[in-house]
Amino acid sequence: MEFSNVLYSIKHIFFIFIVLWGIFSIFHLFHNGLAISWRITIVIIFFIFVFFYFSILFDLYKLIYHNPMLYLKNFLQEFLLIIKHLDIVIYFLWPNILIFSFFSVKEKKSLEFIKFLIVFTLLYWIYLSVKDNKKILEIWHHFVLQEIQK
Repeated sequence: MEFSNVLYSIKHIFFIFIVLWGIFSIFHLFHNGLAISWRITIVIIFFIFVFFYFSILFDLYKLIYHNPMLYLKNFLQEFLLIIKHLDIVIYFLWPNILIFSFFSVKEKKSLEFIKFLIVFTLLYWIYLSVKDNKKILEIWHHFVLQEIQK
């Protein structure tokens, strides 16, 4: 099996999440909160995922082992790609957080998630308005250039 185009375009970042998924799947084996059948199912699903995508994961592992700076460069490029398309991430987060908060048992925790997402969205909108405003950019460049020349 191959990654989808989206996952393949961010495979270096996704590799970190796969490693974390594996670590926490194993940690769940020792967690008392879930029944043993659910804990084993979590680990089995992780191993099936690794089986399907083993060639891609192994290539990424070899890249980290043999050329970590190239991996880091690719990771940072993918991170910038995600930042560039942060609006898509926000559009996917909003419904998920609202569903989570509606069904959450802990009202305080769900309220914290909603507050975080509201602040995050507002900061993103401020960033977009500043980034696209030519007058603000002109003022910024004027002060930066003025400081550099001093």
